[in-house]
Amino acid sequence: MSTLQKRLQSFLDSVPDGTKSYYALTILLGIDITPQFSCFSGWIGYTNDTPPREIRQASFVIPDRMLAAWKVIDEPGMVVNTSDDLALFFVCGGHAVVEKQLAESFVPELIAPFVAVQEGEWGYINPKLLPQSAMQPAPTPKLRMSIIKRDEFKCRICGRSPKDYGDLELHVHHIRPWAAGGVTEERNLITLCHTCHNGLDPHFEHSLFRLIHPIEATERAVIYRQKLAEYQAFVAQQSESGDV
Repeated sequence: MSTLQKRLQSFLDSVPDGTKSYYALTILLGIDITPQFSCFSGWIGYTNDTPPREIRQASFVIPDRMLAAWKVIDEPGMVVNTSDDLALFFVCGGHAVVEKQLAESFVPELIAPFVAVQEGEWGYINPKLLPQSAMQPAPTPKLRMSIIKRDEFKCRICGRSPKDYGDLELHVHHIRPWAAGGVTEERNLITLCHTCHNGLDPHFEHSLFRLIHPIEATERAVIYRQKLAEYQAFVAQQSESGDV
């Protein structure tokens, strides 16, 4: 076994130190073909923008529970206890619980406060990681049609379709309203007929998130592994070109 393989195996076998605190960080390849960093975070305030955006900051996790949660969804995480572990984490990517002092000393920018928008039913994401169109109040024609196709050309509340009701209009609706900080992306958009859309009261009906075709856990894990492989290929390419 080579020295690198031994280091990697030692890294994979690491366990959290019960006397220390940890952050949960993730590294994958973003939509712009650059590394995308995210963290488990908590709310600390709002911006003065219109609509207002949340300000969040990395928060501590219970490392054993975090690792168990990642394992359940088939996205196993790593434990970063040393600077060597941290270097390997940046090579391998994926999920990791990172010891507090290491994170604060070597990657303070990854745990600093950041502006966030809600993504889907529960998630949060830095708007810089979303396509520019997600920050516009109306979907592009291409996105609108992709949502209608995803929802099988029918209203997700009543099930009616224009092919059966000639006077029916289909609307693409923001589940979390734009004015309340919602974004224009597929996990926040749903197809409704004009009758159901006009009848929404309140306009933000959280249960609509559950009417969108969910991504199955197995599919989510496949997407994660694909993004992880893309990140590792990116790091290898950068290493070969001498950029890292």
